[in-house]
Amino acid sequence: MGRAAASASLTPCVRAVEAGDAGDVAQLLQVMGYPCSRDEARERIAHCRDDHPNQHLLLAELEGIACGLAALQLDYSLTRGADVARITALVVSPACQRQGIGRLLL
Repeated sequence: MGRAAASASLTPCVRAVEAGDAGDVAQLLQVMGYPCSRDEARERIAHCRDDHPNQHLLLAELEGIACGLAALQLDYSLTRGADVARITALVVSPACQRQGIGRLLL
């Protein structure tokens, strides 16, 4: 995550967070102002995955380096008659901002 800004020609990818991403998740949470250790992040990832099936964690990567994180909660909306997503966290590392990564996570 500590890499300099990437070239605009590179395409970021978004995937589901895995337990092995705990270090990257901890760093991205710290960018948001929420101090978190790797072990705490590992516990939080497991909690979301095991106890909250409607909670989804997404990690954006650029050349295999984590550069963004989104967390969303799916809930049924009475007014819409369908599930809707509520974004509970969204962050892009400072070195990778203004490259469309936040938009891609959304």
